[in-house]
Amino acid sequence: PPNLSLKPFYGIMINGDDGKYIYSGLRKDINISDNIYITPSFALGYYDQENSKDLGYDLEFRSQLEFAYQFKNMNRVALSINHISNASLGEQNPGVESAVISYIRVF
Repeated sequence: PPNLSLKPFYGIMINGDDGKYIYSGLRKDINISDNIYITPSFALGYYDQENSKDLGYDLEFRSQLEFAYQFKNMNRVALSINHISNASLGEQNPGVESAVISYIRVF
């Protein structure tokens, strides 16, 4: 039977214009074959604009879909796409998208 548990996660994103996004949320690993996983996640966090793009509000929501290959040592290499926006809490809501390649190491 599939594992239906949600797992907490947290992170920080920093861009070249000193913008920072600190977030926490829940994710769900969906194993689609022996070594392949799809992981949807949702988080909320604080956005510190600095000299970066104005996202319209300090509270921003992040939704992500990750596709990963898991090695025998449990580490993973992944491609993810995410969207960050304020869900129209601010006067403007331009949102931002990212595509990221990650190496995820198990501790």
